[in-house]
Amino acid sequence: MGKNTNSIFVTAELGEMFKNERRVRKLSQLELSDEIGLANSTISKIEKGVCKTNKSYLEKLCSYYGLSIDELLVHYTTQPVIDKADTLLQLMAIEYDIDLTDLDQGMEELRQMEEYSKLDGVLEEYSLVPFPCYLKGKFYEKKRKWSSALEQYGTAVQLISSSMRNADEENLKSACLNGMARVCLRRNNLDEALSYVNNGIEAFNPDGKRHHIQYNLWINKAIILERLNRDVEALLLVESVCEKGSTSIRSSDAWLNLLLIRIELLNKLGRYDEAIHYVQEGLFLARVDGLYDHAFDLWSSLGESYAQKGLMVNAELCYQSALKLEGRIKRKHLAIKTHTHLGIVYCECGKLKLGQSTLVKAVKLAREYKDVQRLVKALVSLSQSLVMLNKDMDAYKHLEEARTIAKEYKFETLLFDILLNMSDICKRWKLADYQEITEEFQEISVHLLKGGRTLMLHQIETIRRVSISDPPND
Repeated sequence: MGKNTNSIFVTAELGEMFKNERRVRKLSQLELSDEIGLANSTISKIEKGVCKTNKSYLEKLCSYYGLSIDELLVHYTTQPVIDKADTLLQLMAIEYDIDLTDLDQGMEELRQMEEYSKLDGVLEEYSLVPFPCYLKGKFYEKKRKWSSALEQYGTAVQLISSSMRNADEENLKSACLNGMARVCLRRNNLDEALSYVNNGIEAFNPDGKRHHIQYNLWINKAIILERLNRDVEALLLVESVCEKGSTSIRSSDAWLNLLLIRIELLNKLGRYDEAIHYVQEGLFLARVDGLYDHAFDLWSSLGESYAQKGLMVNAELCYQSALKLEGRIKRKHLAIKTHTHLGIVYCECGKLKLGQSTLVKAVKLAREYKDVQRLVKALVSLSQSLVMLNKDMDAYKHLEEARTIAKEYKFETLLFDILLNMSDICKRWKLADYQEITEEFQEISVHLLKGGRTLMLHQIETIRRVSISDPPND
C-alpha cells in the first residue's frame, strides 16, 4: 500500500509542542482558529496528537508560530519505525501492557499503531485487523464498559469468521468468545454466556497458540453452569477437566482456578470433607508459588466448609487468615464475600456488634467495587444482624435496597430470601407493605418451585446418562 505524501502522522510529542506554543501566546483554540483560518476541531485533533493530518495544516501552524516544518520533522518522529516482521510481537507487547502494566498506556500504544497502519497498511497485509478489536475488547472489559467490550469482541469474531484463512492460529476467536462470556456473566445474562462459551470451545484450534484459552473456556463453562444451579453438570465437567488436564495444565494459576470451582461446588452439594481435602492441597501450592489471590480464596472456601459443618471457631480462624492477605491481593473485590461470611460467623457466635461492623464493611466494599450480587448478599446479612439487635426498621431499609437490585438483575433465589425477611418484619410491625410483599413472595416461590422441579429432573437425567466430551488435548 502506497503512502500518502500529503499526510503526516502527528505524534503525541509533536501535538504537545503545538499546544505549548499556543499557550505561550495565551490563545484559546477558538482564537487561534480565527487567526489562521484552520478549523477549531482540526487544531484540537493536532494538539492531542497520535493522528494523521494534512501537511498543509501543519504548515499553517508552523508559519504562524515562526517555525520550520522541516526542522520539526527532523526532531519529532512522524513515521512509524516498524519492522513488518515484528508487527505481531508489538501487538503482543501491547496486550501485556493492557493485562499487566498500564492499561491506559497500552490503549494509547494501540491507537498509535492503528494510525501508523493507516499509512502503511501493515495490519491488513498480515491479516491482523481483528487483533486490535480483541485488545480493545479487553480494555473495555477491564474498564467495566460492558457494551463497548461486547461490541469490540463481536467485531473481532466477525472479522475472523469472514476471513479467507481457515485456521485461527492465534485462537483469537475463542479468546473473544470467552471474553464475551465473561461480560455476559458479569451482567448476569447466563444463557448468553453459556452460548458464547460453548461457541468458544467449538472454535478452539488445538494446533494454534494460546493453549490456556482452552482451560479458561472450560473453567468459565463450569462457573456458568454453577450459576444456573446445574451443579451436578458443573462438578462432572470440572472433575473431567482435572483428570484429563492434570499432566497438561502448565500453570499453578489455571490448576488452582479449577480446584476453587471444584471446592465451591462440593460445598454447595454438602460434600464438605472432600472440599476441605482439596483446599488443603490448594493452600500448599498457593503458598509455595506465592499466589496471594488464590490463597485468599482458598482460606475463605475453607471457612465456608467449616461454617457449614457448624464448626464456627474453625470458620472464624479461616476467614481471619484470609483477611490477613487482603492488603496483598490484586482482586480486591474478593474481600466482600469474606467480610460477609465472617460477619455472619460473628453473629452466629453471639458477637453481634462485631458482626454488624464487619457486615457494614462488606456493604461498603461491594458499593466501592460495584459488585451488585455480593452487595445484595451483604445487605441481606446486614439486615439479619440488625434484626438480632432489635433494629428492625434499619434492617427493613437495607432489605428494600436489596430487593430493588435483585429485581433489576433477576437474582431470583436472593429475592426469595429478601422477601421472606421483609414479610416477617412487615407482619411483626403490621406495615402497609405486608400485602404487596407477601403476594410478590408467593409469585417468586411458585416460579422457583417450577424451575426447581425442571432442574431436578435435568440433574437426575445428567447423573444417569451424562456424556461429557473430553477436553481437547494440547
